[in-house]
Amino acid sequence: MIVPNIVQYFADTSYTESLVIAFVYPLPAQAVTLVCDYADNVIQAVLEGRKPSRIAEGKPYHRDVHRLVFLGVTDYARTIGSSLTASRLEPYKNRFLAKDHVPSISIDTLDVHPGKSSAAFAVSLDFVNFGGCSFLFTHLRVERKLLRSTGKNAEGEWVYIDVSTNQPVDFYHPFDLHR
Repeated sequence: MIVPNIVQYFADTSYTESLVIAFVYPLPAQAVTLVCDYADNVIQAVLEGRKPSRIAEGKPYHRDVHRLVFLGVTDYARTIGSSLTASRLEPYKNRFLAKDHVPSISIDTLDVHPGKSSAAFAVSLDFVNFGGCSFLFTHLRVERKLLRSTGKNAEGEWVYIDVSTNQPVDFYHPFDLHR
């Protein structure tokens, strides 16, 4: 879905503490893709002292996975964090996939506001221990999948199915990153 009101979307949706599954800025493409396990509904429940609701449209789920594709990207700038972890992550600065067996990364802040041009928006994205990035973009596409765990497989990895399709989903690759 192309988001019609980008500023309002981010005012209503906080990605703080969400686990990063993928972060891809494929040069020279003008898109940044961020895939994360959305955490806000869980964090809010915990802060309010209640058990998180894991029911959507009457169906139970365990993971709420979002893909954000920022389109028309310009003025991309990446900063690498100053921690020991960040220096180990240098090779992943523009392409991070959680399956690469690197330390977990979560979103510290994701701020979006109107840019200097009437057709652009400005992003400031900070990752805990992984630095951050900033860029301008013109459009945002968001997709969401609710995943339900069916237990662990023989290799000890969690197995998930898409709640809406009942089809198996690889947690580390829930979306096609090339679309």
